[in-house]
Amino acid sequence: SEIATVNQDGTIHAKKMGTVEIIVTHQITHKTATIFVQVVPEGKVTVPKLEIGATHTAALKTDGTVWTWGSNAGGMLGYDKNTDLISCKPKKIFENVKYIVAGGYNMAVITEKNNLYLWGDNTYGQLGNGKKAGWYFGDSDKECWFKPKKVMKDVAAVHMGSGGIIVTRMDGSKWATGIGFGNERSESGKKVSTRFVMISK
Repeated sequence: SEIATVNQDGTIHAKKMGTVEIIVTHQITHKTATIFVQVVPEGKVTVPKLEIGATHTAALKTDGTVWTWGSNAGGMLGYDKNTDLISCKPKKIFENVKYIVAGGYNMAVITEKNNLYLWGDNTYGQLGNGKKAGWYFGDSDKECWFKPKKVMKDVAAVHMGSGGIIVTRMDGSKWATGIGFGNERSESGKKVSTRFVMISK
């Protein structure tokens, strides 16, 4: 990895700031484990990061604060119900965060306590709240989350695709919601899950 490497004796060496997933295998039992290594500036707990969604931008500063700006079309700015809002001025919406990721019309943060918060569009059930519909189909008032909501604890990493979310928990298990998971159907006929389902242990 460009971020960190691990020696045969298990020593991890940092190369540059960022987060990397390292899979380790016990040489005798052949059991594997996944660990997430976050390389941060000395004296800090957060790596600064900039995330760009379909029409919005979010920044994570080294002090753990999250700032958003751009279009609020699916509620991605995290503080206003006006889906016509376009803001050119960054606004602080969250504190005590160590990781952020932007999807097309969604946002996710992992806090310093490893809690996952989501917000934004829910067209394909990607918020995992048991519902679907959202900005794409004109249901933003009902199905978009305009403010961050806690959806899971003990989270190590999160990945967002177009209409889908995959979460890796601290125990290494992977959970997913949205397009391509479960046996429900969206209004457009796509296979979706509106609840988080385990996809690997």
